[in-house]
Amino acid sequence: MQLPPTPLIPPMPDAHSHEHVQHSEHAAEAADAPRDRPVLIIGIGPEARAVAESLELLDRVVYGFVTAGLVPESMEMNHVPVLGRLSDGPFRRLLEREQVDYVIAEPTAADRVRLHTELFQLTGRHPLAVVHPSAFVSPSADLAAGVIIQAGGIIGPNARIDALTLIGPGAVIDAEVEIRRACTLQLGVRLGHKVVVETEAFIGAGANVISGIRIEHAAQVGPGALVMKLVKPGSAVVGVPAVPVTNEPA
Repeated sequence: MQLPPTPLIPPMPDAHSHEHVQHSEHAAEAADAPRDRPVLIIGIGPEARAVAESLELLDRVVYGFVTAGLVPESMEMNHVPVLGRLSDGPFRRLLEREQVDYVIAEPTAADRVRLHTELFQLTGRHPLAVVHPSAFVSPSADLAAGVIIQAGGIIGPNARIDALTLIGPGAVIDAEVEIRRACTLQLGVRLGHKVVVETEAFIGAGANVISGIRIEHAAQVGPGALVMKLVKPGSAVVGVPAVPVTNEPA
């Protein structure tokens, strides 16, 4: 499915805006959101469970999980209720009336962008950024709204992470790295100094990207890969060192 062109996507506060989160003590806060407002988590996968744990450790009340897809048989995860589908009227009214904050914890970039477009049109508000308390974020790093950093993540000095980016457990982001909107970095990813990751790129678990390399828009890096040169837009690379995936039969 092709995403709508950029002008149709609501403007997100980037890593230099007044709505960014500078370090973990400010995690799970919006620019004007009261901390006692419950948080609705959109998603029901492992990412959503991790967000619920982070919020609870940060003393935020989790209202519950909602899904944009099918409702699972189990109506509870981590002792937090699965309330139903986001399209159901009550949840949309809660968001519209600013009775709850929200976090988008869907695993794919396309879903995060689509849901943000829909919810911004409904509420005029961006999702919270959530940083697990065990993560370290340099005071000089900039995180935009909707960023999720899971347990043990390390964000180095002057790194910039744009909106809707998901960073998995134990990922290490070195100094002056730039990660653009709606990227996905899985467990244990390592990005060297001044790496640039363009919008909606995916980097698999345990992959390493050496200093100064660029991962372009919607590119995919396979798990465990060692990336030593530019990865072109929309391409996929795997292996050590990483090489492009071809469609030729084996």
